Amino acid sequence: MKLRTKLLVLLLLTALVPLFIVRGIDVMGMHHLGKDVGEQARQQLTDETEQGLARVVEAIALLIDREELICRMLLSEQVQAVEERLAGPMPIEAAPIFGPDEFHIDGRAVTTLTPSERHGRHSAGQDLRPVQVSYDHQVTLFLPDADGDRVADLAQRLADMPTAYRHARECFPERLLWQYTTLAEGLHTSFPGKADYPDGYDPRRREWYRKALDPPPLARSADGQVWTTVLDVSTRQVTLTLSQSIHGPDGEPVGVTALDVPMDTVLDNTRLGVDWSSQARLMIVSLEQPETMASYLEPNAHDDKHDGSEDGALPVVFADTGADVNRQDWEQSFKFNLLALDDAEAQARVVDDIRAGRSGVAHTDLKGRAMVVAYGPVDAPTPMAVLVAAPLDLVTERAHAIETRVIDRTWRLITWTEWIAVLVVAAVVFMAWRGSRSVTRPVTTLADAANRIADGDLYTSADAGDRRDELGDLGRAFNAMVPKLRDNLAVREALGVAQEVQQSLLPRHAAKLPGLDFAGLSDYCDETGGDYFDYLEFDALGDHRVGVALGDVTGHGIGAALLMATARALLRARAALPGTLVELFTDVNQHLCASRFDAKFMTLFYLLVEAEPEAVRVRWISAGHDPAIVYDPRSDTFEDWAGADIPLGVEPTWAFHEFEKTLTDAAGSGRVVVLGTDGIWEAREPGDTMYGKTRLNEVIRRHAAASAHDIAAAILADVHRFRETREQLDDITLVVFKFE
Repeated sequence: MKLRTKLLVLLLLTALVPLFIVRGIDVMGMHHLGKDVGEQARQQLTDETEQGLARVVEAIALLIDREELICRMLLSEQVQAVEERLAGPMPIEAAPIFGPDEFHIDGRAVTTLTPSERHGRHSAGQDLRPVQVSYDHQVTLFLPDADGDRVADLAQRLADMPTAYRHARECFPERLLWQYTTLAEGLHTSFPGKADYPDGYDPRRREWYRKALDPPPLARSADGQVWTTVLDVSTRQVTLTLSQSIHGPDGEPVGVTALDVPMDTVLDNTRLGVDWSSQARLMIVSLEQPETMASYLEPNAHDDKHDGSEDGALPVVFADTGADVNRQDWEQSFKFNLLALDDAEAQARVVDDIRAGRSGVAHTDLKGRAMVVAYGPVDAPTPMAVLVAAPLDLVTERAHAIETRVIDRTWRLITWTEWIAVLVVAAVVFMAWRGSRSVTRPVTTLADAANRIADGDLYTSADAGDRRDELGDLGRAFNAMVPKLRDNLAVREALGVAQEVQQSLLPRHAAKLPGLDFAGLSDYCDETGGDYFDYLEFDALGDHRVGVALGDVTGHGIGAALLMATARALLRARAALPGTLVELFTDVNQHLCASRFDAKFMTLFYLLVEAEPEAVRVRWISAGHDPAIVYDPRSDTFEDWAGADIPLGVEPTWAFHEFEKTLTDAAGSGRVVVLGTDGIWEAREPGDTMYGKTRLNEVIRRHAAASAHDIAAAILADVHRFRETREQLDDITLVVFKFE
């Protein structure tokens, strides 16, 4: 029988039997004690709930005040950015402008789309559908009555607004949904870029636009900014939109700019900090007179008979976690409700407190359900307050649960008699003492052997004896582990030496050539790899000449590293001798074929760069390697410098082909040439999507103005960012040189 089974049976017989005996003499009076405790808990929880809600309402009101101030500051900066661009000179370089159709998933213009659940949309009966957005670009919408030339000029002036939008989003990342600008002449831009716009959408008909140009009493403020509750056209989320008119150089209003804050981030029940917060109702209410809000109230909102106060004002529910948006139309003004408590006296007291800027707590019914209502003032042009309505029965349910828990636990308490407690404790101590003798001795032996290994003795062993239980199995497994540990340590040391040797073969410094900037990087996925790059600067190549080599051996590890080192030695030895590139590749290929690396071959791209007084001549041979990528920033075009030969080490009689390109100073200036191994574009993210050369080209385009080293570093960083947590499966090596 196993030791674990022996101890289990022994402890069960010793401990459980007395417990069952004592359980039969439970004290029934504990039931009444639990009732008393539950009643006290009910009253205490009710008091604590009222106090807690009052504190939470005060904290939420302060938080809303702070966030509202931040939104106003960000919108002021946004207004300033738009007006400066409209009044400033036309940008020298035209920036790309993208319409909604170019933000579809299969679009060809915008390639930086990412699915965003924050901008997701709930469809009827379906789960959240993420919306594809771009944080690199804004979407530009030309409205039907726009003057083509004039609006195109305005669109170009606002083309770099994502710079200002991203700054605001960095300051307030967890709250902003959309940022946008609409001009009266027929132009609308929105950030982040998106594709979803309904047919016939004209933002100039939206409430946030019209109220910014003519603020109503409810939303009026000293700085001209107005808050509007709307239903977002893209996500169908209820948003609180802060908008402000913008003015042209002549001081006349020319449009409106705005930002959206989703209501669910402002009215976030998790801020309540209680376990039943999901069932509470969080609202922002206003005492704006109903007659001034007539166009914004739900039908029959005035039918309620509660007077509320002497002048008959009822609180308008400005924002509500319980709002039913499914029955509202985004094309219409958002409809508000009136807060009507079932108790007219409580309603009047709440209205008077809100008008006076006081906090308070009331017990009343709301739509037939008993509630604890807490409220506190919000800083606003018109009397407003944060109001939380928590179901009272949740408090009583918690008290009942405590009462039940107390009763349940008291029934489990057992009044041990002194002699039974002494017998149980004595028995447990005796069995623990007897059992420890058979357990601690082999454990101590294993601990001593482990300490000897920690001190460096890898030839030690533990005396497992002839035990047939788990401790004996552990001792024998320990003794079998030690030789394997010695072998693994020896292999690890050998790999470390191999890694140091291979790293020493890579260039320590970039090549130097007048008018060109060189950089190279290599990132192996194992201790050793098969990727290789080198700069060849020999007297045989002549002045103002540099050879650039980049290769990739099939596979990675020790075998690939050996073939790479052999090819490097052959290439450097042969390049130092006179001859053409074809002769160089022919000799290296023949030697590699004769070396008999089983099932191994190597692709190699070799360029000879010659800096002549008025031009740069590039000659190259590609032995089965991917083409060099050449980017011309002046024309924003890419071209490939490809070869037509098979890898080295495959066919000793293969005839190689040389290619040539001559660039004058004017034609070559600013060009970026990138050589890389397939570990770059074949990298995969957790969803198994390949990185691809399209993403590589985008990185080259974005960083074309940087140095060669910064371009190479940006490519490597972007590949690692794309892989996220997925393991690197292949070596990554690249060489970048740039015509200055």
